[in-house]
Formats: sequence, structure tokens, C-alpha cells
Amino acid sequence: MRLRNFVVMLVASLALSSASGKSNGVGIEDGTPIAGADKSLINLDQGWSQEMQAGYWYGGDGSLIVPYDWFLVLEQASSDELFRSAENIERLRYTSIPKSKWNPNGMPAGFAKNIDNTDGSEWMALSCGGCHSTKISYEGTSMVINGAATMGDFQTMMKELEEALLATLNNEEKFTRFAQNILGQDHSSEESQELRAELKSQSERQVSFNHTNRTPSKFGYGRVDAFAYAYNNIGVNFLGIPENHIDGVAPANYNFIWGTAQSDVLQWNGMAPNTPPIAPIFRVLGDVWGGGGKAYLKKKKWYQVRGYKSSADFKGLGDMLAWVKVLKSPKWPEFVLPKIDAVKAAKGSSLYDENCAQCHQVMLTREEQMKPYNAVMVPQTEVGTDRAELVLIQESVQKTGILEGTKMYYIAGEKLGPTTPAKNLLNVTSIGAMVRHPIQTIRQGLRDFTGTKGRLVKDTYQYKARPLNGIWSTAPYLHNGSVPNLYQLLLPSAQRDSVFYTGDREFDPVVVGQVSAEKEGLFKFDTSLYGNSNSGHEYGTQLSEAQRYELIEFLKTL
Repeated sequence: MRLRNFVVMLVASLALSSASGKSNGVGIEDGTPIAGADKSLINLDQGWSQEMQAGYWYGGDGSLIVPYDWFLVLEQASSDELFRSAENIERLRYTSIPKSKWNPNGMPAGFAKNIDNTDGSEWMALSCGGCHSTKISYEGTSMVINGAATMGDFQTMMKELEEALLATLNNEEKFTRFAQNILGQDHSSEESQELRAELKSQSERQVSFNHTNRTPSKFGYGRVDAFAYAYNNIGVNFLGIPENHIDGVAPANYNFIWGTAQSDVLQWNGMAPNTPPIAPIFRVLGDVWGGGGKAYLKKKKWYQVRGYKSSADFKGLGDMLAWVKVLKSPKWPEFVLPKIDAVKAAKGSSLYDENCAQCHQVMLTREEQMKPYNAVMVPQTEVGTDRAELVLIQESVQKTGILEGTKMYYIAGEKLGPTTPAKNLLNVTSIGAMVRHPIQTIRQGLRDFTGTKGRLVKDTYQYKARPLNGIWSTAPYLHNGSVPNLYQLLLPSAQRDSVFYTGDREFDPVVVGQVSAEKEGLFKFDTSLYGNSNSGHEYGTQLSEAQRYELIEFLKTL
């Protein structure tokens, strides 16, 4: 019976699946101003239309941070200025976007309206575009780059949202303005009391989220310990076991995501095989749990295969993945940045073949980027870069609580004991949520398939080396963001800056990376802290000064 049902479900999914990922409307050309902005804020051609970009920025995935209508009017804790004001959003290093037909509420890029599928309520939370789009500037022109790592400081934003909610709850003038904006001028005292109770509940939820995800040190701009967030929200909040808390000590760059759909393995350490049709959805569900989404875990009886009720938006996740499937890397924009020196780049091509190509295969054309590839996995002991993320992913252990006895992959695998590696609880939660929506899961997975043949990486104490298309736009470098620019990446690690500053949007086209000098408002990156090491990746470090710049010139062409 189960096999027959699966076949019927698969056939239905095939019939219902569409060719999403194909561009709707006119493609965005290099230098096109962002809708509603002047020519100082521009797009680059990455193979998308305006419709696809807007969907990527503002489409939901089931993450839940704060009620959407509240976020539109919520004030900052210390003033009556909106939390979402352009100045505050830019201070947090997210990207403020003007109002337009694509963005009627003037929301920042990636600040999406999410629908909680469990009750239909509307929430603001970061979409894929909130974590994987950025803005970099050069001499007065700012370029929005989709798929690149955000500079946003998620940790600080979540803390300041907590402070803003508590201030609104406890300051009568703030609450009065808030209630008038939410309920209207003529609301009743009963409505006001009900809103206050909801605000108290939401404030407590935000306090709990931040406490659950407390860390011994700050991550700063453009980094997050995504696994710790997912592990903690599942192990502590979903299961209700406070002692399951894991310190987030392994912050990583958000990574650039063009080309991920074409890779045979996913994640920095290749732990997730990109196997159709379920792997893409499985991978991004962890972001939903880490981003404030909900899953209602329960003990599964032997005869139940119903899965877990959750806030996850499978249609929204499928849309995001379909758009990413056709996302192309940004080309070095010579209409904004200095022109590439063709002679130097030609010399650098040979240096790349000698020093880089054994790990980072070259895809010179846009068409090549759309073809499946097998990523090179490099043992951490060989590459020598910081291993804190690998340790946290693999060695974190949590109590299973009501999930004791559940199979490791919900419907398959060994049964969980009283404790288990935290990654197993992530597997159970994500697969359990997928089982709840089998047709949607398979349908979206088929939409997002690129022809890859997923590979199981057994030794996950490795890092993934991938094609470097668009690498010029993805500073800082190494998985933990511990090297500020490409020039320093080609230096022996002992000569790299041990302290530098992140969060400056201004681009340095010579060393290729953001300006990293000390300046007010920036984050001090200290490579001596646990998880922040800038050691390793000693490839090309023997080159002469002239050769370094020749190699950098070639990297600009990718």
C-alpha cells in the first residue's frame, strides 16, 4: 500500500510540477537602477528579471521573526524612529530599498512577508535574499549583488528587536502610538488590552529566542553560526530542553549561492548530498528552523507516518530554489570599477592553473555555470583552515526528549537514544516536516533539479572547494570570513592581518575586498578568538608580489 501510494504521489507531482526558474519578463541589464532608486543604486546582470528578483527578496519561506504589520510600525527602543528606517537598516548593513510596484511597503531587500501555515498569520522574517544578497559601493555607486553573502548583522538585529518590543511594551507613549497604528485611532480598551497581551507574549518569545542563541562573543557583520541557531531552536525551543543549548562558537560567512544547485554536495563541509528530489528542500529547512520558524515535534507511534506540523512554506522554498538554480555570478563591472588589465590577467591564468585549478575548477562561460559539477573536498588537516565549524556540526550532542525512539531519518535509520548528535535532531525535524507535505516536497524538488548526482561525503571533516565565478564580490574570504581580501589570501597566514574591521561597504579594486581599516561603526575582527583563525589555505603564497597581482587580475575575470 505504501509503495502504491508513493507511486501515485510521484506521478501526481510530476504532472503538477512546472518549469519554474525560467525568467518571467525582461532580464535585468548591468547598470539598471534598482526600482524606485536613482542611478547611484544599481543592479548587475545575473540572469534574472525584476519579477524574479522581487520574488527572491520578498517571497516567504516559513521563517517567523515578528508579526508583519507590527514590523511596519515598530519604533526603535531609544527613539520614535521606525526600526525599519533606511538609516537603521543600513547601520545593521542590510540593504534599504525604495518603494516601488515591486516593493509597495519600502521593505529592505530580503525582509519578506511569511505566512505561518499553521494558522495563516503574517510575519516578517528574512528570506534567502536577506542572507544572500549584498550591496557594495565604489566612488559613489552602489551595486546590489544577488546570491552574495549579506553584510547584515543578524545577531545585533535580533537583540535590538527584543529591545524595541520591550520598550514598546513598557513605555506608555510608545505603546499608545503602536496601538493606534495597529488598531486605528478609535480602538477600544479591550482591543488595547488584547494587543498588549500579544505584545507581551511576542516580547517573551523574542527574549527566549535570543537567550537560546546566546554566544560567548559577537559574530559581527556578515557572519552567523547557522548550525548553532538551528540546533538550539530545535533542541531547546522545539523540544523544551534548556540544557540542550549549544554555544555558537563557529560563525561562518553566509556563502555565495550561485552554482549551489549544480553542485553534487551542499554546505561548507559537503555534509548534504544534493540528491533529487528532496535534497534541496531538506537543505533549506534548516534555515527556516534557525530563522525563527516553528515545528511541532511529537512522539511518533509505530503506526503513524504523518510527519510534523510546521510553519515551513514549501511552495515559497521551492520558488527560491528555482530562482537560485538559474542565478548567474556577477561579472566584474568595468562600467563602475577600473578596467581589468588583460595582459596581467593572461599571466594570472597560467598562475591559476598552477596554484588553484586542482581544487577550484574554472567555468569561464555563463553556460558552463549551469552544468552540474563535482566539488572537490579538501581535508581540514590538508587545507589547515579553522576547524571550529566542523567540530560544532559533527560533535554537538543533545538530549532527545520526546523524540527518543524515533528513527534517525524519521522513517528510516537507527532509533534515537536518550542523547544523540544534534545533526540527527535536525534530520528528524526536517524530514518529519517534509513527510507532512510529501506531494509539495517532491514537486518542489523536481522543479529545482539541475541534473546533479548527489554524493555522500563520509568524512565531513573537510571543506568544499568550488568554482570561483564571481569571487571578486564575496569578501571576506575563507569559510569564517577571517581574511579581508584576495591579496591577503595569497600571503602566508603569518603575514595576514590578525585584526581588521568589517562592515565597510566601500570596495577596494586593487586588493579585491571591502576596505578593512578601523572606522567608527565597524566591527573589530580578532583572528585570535576561537573560531576566527585565519590560518591555512597556503596556496599561491610563494608567489612574488607581481605574480600575486597577476593572479588577482585573473580572478576578476571569473
